[in-house]
Amino acid sequence: MSDMLVNYGSMSAAAEALSQASAAMSSDLEDMDAELRPTQSDWSGEAQAQYTAAKAEWSQSLADMNALLSQLSSHVTTSSQNYSATDTRSSSNFGA
Repeated sequence: MSDMLVNYGSMSAAAEALSQASAAMSSDLEDMDAELRPTQSDWSGEAQAQYTAAKAEWSQSLADMNALLSQLSSHVTTSSQNYSATDTRSSSNFGA
């Protein structure tokens, strides 16, 4: 029989790291947009159209990634809670 070891602290840290990564990516895209905003009024024609299309794609991809990271973080948190509950129930089988 193989042993299974669950480190609840590591699972919590992983869930938090996923949430932080999501926030950091959003912040980076917002910073980039803020830096480019003053120059956008000078753009016209194809350059403006290409930037607008690329930004829309980045924004959608970021939203998709953030949704996945949020789900993953939630699943890791739920797994940790479930492991902990199972561990507590199992330990009660040994009597006290």
